[in-house]
Amino acid sequence: ILIAAFLYSLIRTASKTMMPEVSRFFLLRGINAPSSRDISELFQWQSTILNLISFLVFALFTYTAASYFDFIPFVFSGIIFWLITLALIISLVTLRHVLCILIGFVSGEKEVFREYLISIYQYYRLSALFLFVLIILMLYSLILPAGIGFISGIIVLGIMYLFRIIRLILIFLNRNISIFYLILYLCALEFLPVVISVKY
Repeated sequence: ILIAAFLYSLIRTASKTMMPEVSRFFLLRGINAPSSRDISELFQWQSTILNLISFLVFALFTYTAASYFDFIPFVFSGIIFWLITLALIISLVTLRHVLCILIGFVSGEKEVFREYLISIYQYYRLSALFLFVLIILMLYSLILPAGIGFISGIIVLGIMYLFRIIRLILIFLNRNISIFYLILYLCALEFLPVVISVKY
């Protein structure tokens, strides 16, 4: 929590850059705009730190939930379990990034998948900001009981995930790309990982 809080405070312009990002994400703005396809913004130092914060917070939320529901295996200490979760999240995000780039290259729709990739990272950052506040409220106050906190966190993540899918559909429709490709992409890279996670 301290590392994430320090990194948030390190980015002094985060409050200025996050607010437009919030409105763009939830109001479905910026779709098909040239700035929405500029993937170089993901590799600026502020973006890199925001992405790192997102991974730290997601791992922290997973660790907190696992600890609350007594899911951590006895062979792992708390910090080891958190580090494994962090490594797994970073690996999955990197795999998704590479897959989006490869699918865009193979399909000849690089700009479409770059635009969606930026939407994915917006989802990570906004979700992490919400989860960060939620974790602090659950751990350091009596305002929010842990059980309600975890349930509300999962519900909000689900709602934000729906916004992400809606952005994907709008990106495809604005580019007149076949719905067949959209269904294939959704089944292979969106719904299948979620279904496997829920089943697990």
